[in-house]
Amino acid sequence: RLIAVCEGGLTHAHEAESADVAATQLVDATRGAVRMRGEVGHTLGSSIQELIRSLDHPVPATPTGVPTLDGMGCGFRPGELTLLAGRPSHGKTALALHMAKAAATHKLPVWFCSLEMSREALTMRWLAADAGVWYSALRGGTLTPNEFTRLSASVEALSALPITIDDHASIGLGDLRRAMVGAPRALLIVDYLQLVQPPPGAKGQTRTQEVGAISRGLKAIAHDCKVSVLALSQ
Repeated sequence: RLIAVCEGGLTHAHEAESADVAATQLVDATRGAVRMRGEVGHTLGSSIQELIRSLDHPVPATPTGVPTLDGMGCGFRPGELTLLAGRPSHGKTALALHMAKAAATHKLPVWFCSLEMSREALTMRWLAADAGVWYSALRGGTLTPNEFTRLSASVEALSALPITIDDHASIGLGDLRRAMVGAPRALLIVDYLQLVQPPPGAKGQTRTQEVGAISRGLKAIAHDCKVSVLALSQ
């Protein structure tokens, strides 16, 4: 079945309207081809035994950097999709940057996918927040000697964190899935959900249906790739 799907992928690649569409179709098809019937489900008894084993050796969630949230058990866990929602210009990206830094400080690899801000702007915001300087002063080059010293220390500290920035303005679920394959226990941050390209089957539907399809796709990525996903949403 897998060989047949891969051979069919060549035909689809020649006929598809874009490489992203062809790649997404191939990823979905190969997942279905290798999913055997016996692997579809698990009995309740086996699930209980697996749960008991996990309780004996619990894996703590990665902290969000917000003590109140962490105390409520809202840290980052593989397989979970978390939504960070708010109105425009109310600080969603600033909070996501703080959470990314906190997760990376605890050795969790972070993939920050920004569909709205450039890599340069994100990097400046990270540095300004960590060094405790005004973003405008950093951007305008008007830092005081003391602020420049703090900035130098932040440059060294942040450079060592396992954070990857992807600032492509147009990105789809297939791109995100391919980035997460083989990266278990990573944290994928999407800024923001409504800017992700809807899957091919959802294009042309109502905006509500498109956003619903994107949300389901992000949840599937978290579940299948065993990664944590933090999606910002307006």
